Amino acid sequence: VNVSDCLCSARNEQEELEEKRELKKRLSRKLSQRPTVEELREAKILIRFSDYVEVAEAQDYDRRADKPWTRLTAADKVHLHHPELL
Repeated sequence: VNVSDCLCSARNEQEELEEKRELKKRLSRKLSQRPTVEELREAKILIRFSDYVEVAEAQDYDRRADKPWTRLTAADKVHLHHPELL
């Protein structure tokens, strides 16, 4: 093994470690300086669901009730969607 190869390899590893440290420092700084909710809204990053979807009051009912449509077979679905095939 050549001595210059070892020195070069050690230098590359040192440079890699330094780059990783610098990246970690930059990312930590970015994460610690989070934008406000208002800034996110202005940048159109943070949106409300109701901004794009019409939201209406819904009747409260027991959603655990029996759901018969979950037991439809493929043939049942064809008959429902294509009654002319009967």
